[in-house]
Amino acid sequence: MSVALSSCRAVENRWLCNVFLQVYFAICSFDLIVVSSLFLINQVFMQLLTSRSILMGMHGSLFKKVEIGTKVAWPSSGLILLPV
Repeated sequence: MSVALSSCRAVENRWLCNVFLQVYFAICSFDLIVVSSLFLINQVFMQLLTSRSILMGMHGSLFKKVEIGTKVAWPSSGLILLPV
């Protein structure tokens, strides 16, 4: 009787171990999907910001070019030269 009881407990322990492993791997794979999705979203936004700043000419500092007698402004609509 004790042999049958111990084998029943062993089967139950293996079953619980399998369930815990499946839950653990499901959580790990879900975390991997979430982290990779966040990384991809971050890369897309960084690419958009970089391309927008290059198109607007702001790839260095905000007021990169200063010429004698004029100030250079970089508004969202484009380049404006302001008389001093």
